[in-house]
Amino acid sequence: AKSLLTDLDSGKCVREIGVASLYNNAGLILWELNKKKEAIIALQKGLTQELQKKDSLHSDVLGIYYNLLSFYQELGDYQQSEHYLKLVRSNTLFNFQEDSSKLRRLHITEGILYRQIGDLTKSSKALSHALDVNPYSEDSIEAVIHIEMGTTFSHFSEFDKSERSLLNALELSKNKYDLPYFRALDRLSALKIAQGEYADSENYLQHNLQEKTKKYGSNSPLMLETLNKLSLLYFRINDLESSQKYLSNALELTK
Repeated sequence: AKSLLTDLDSGKCVREIGVASLYNNAGLILWELNKKKEAIIALQKGLTQELQKKDSLHSDVLGIYYNLLSFYQELGDYQQSEHYLKLVRSNTLFNFQEDSSKLRRLHITEGILYRQIGDLTKSSKALSHALDVNPYSEDSIEAVIHIEMGTTFSHFSEFDKSERSLLNALELSKNKYDLPYFRALDRLSALKIAQGEYADSENYLQHNLQEKTKKYGSNSPLMLETLNKLSLLYFRINDLESSQKYLSNALELTK
């Protein structure tokens, strides 16, 4: 990736193949290699290349905006994330007003980012907009929206609203969409921990652990959220031996 960046910066690459795309790909590779600063620089160079030839509202630029938003979001730099979110919003509404999948992606992204920033009103409003894009849909994306809505309400201690959203997600995804179903159960379990309903949380988590293990095996990264929440649950009820066991299992998966 660094060699590619050197060639791109020197102008050795043939521009017809898309220098901006190459910078973008190099940035994604560097990010996976934990070269965060270099990854962002590569994406910003790719964006500069695109904007030399295209307007900021051109649809080709949207992907780079999303990548930069995501990178800054993961780093916890919410000021920069919100800057790129505004660009994503303008670009999406300009180019894709009739594209329900693009609009849902925009509003889900808004909902998650504003939750992280700490704005309940903007987060829940964005996720409501995501549901309104296709109000009669019962697909996996609708389940995901309900999960994020439930997570937002739980984050701000609106527990009743959170439970309703998460139960909606479970109903939509059960026996149809495995990943949203498992995620909804994990989030509902976290809600039950927050409410002090430890027996319900344990039942949900142990069921989820068993079903995930059957489907994906015990070494899947998809086990992490369940294992982390089991560790937290047992810590809360002072079963430190079980808490340590599940924490160790989770740490093993990160190696």
